[in-house]
Amino acid sequence: MYVTTGFPKSFSACLYLADDSAGLKLFQLSGRIADLFDQYLVFRPDLVLGWEEGADEHWQATLWRALYADGGHAHRARLLVELEQAMGQGVPGSGTLPERVSLFGLSALPPVYVRVLGALAQHVPVHVFFLNPCRGVRPRHDVFSRSIL
Repeated sequence: MYVTTGFPKSFSACLYLADDSAGLKLFQLSGRIADLFDQYLVFRPDLVLGWEEGADEHWQATLWRALYADGGHAHRARLLVELEQAMGQGVPGSGTLPERVSLFGLSALPPVYVRVLGALAQHVPVHVFFLNPCRGVRPRHDVFSRSIL
């Protein structure tokens, strides 16, 4: 079933899908849009949460609201808000968090995960280990460990 609620017939995606009797175009377009929304959830969670509140009227916001209204399941951006609220309410019960968290081999870390690690670091030690290919440069561990989180 196509999600066309709120879209005019002249919308370019509707025109693109008009002659798609086999459903191949819909499948390919759905995959691209799903990838785009996934990137928004990781790199722009505030944008997606704003869409749910009614911000913006462009096609992405309209489609997101239609999809979210249909399923209503929690997504990464919503779960992050709930996690930050839960972590801000005080010390979690014993056994709910690991003794420590250690991360190895990261070459990049999206801001959303830095926020999660920052919230977690308020309760347990978080260690990030990375390779430094330069022999001459040795980062100061006390500055690095505090500045990343």
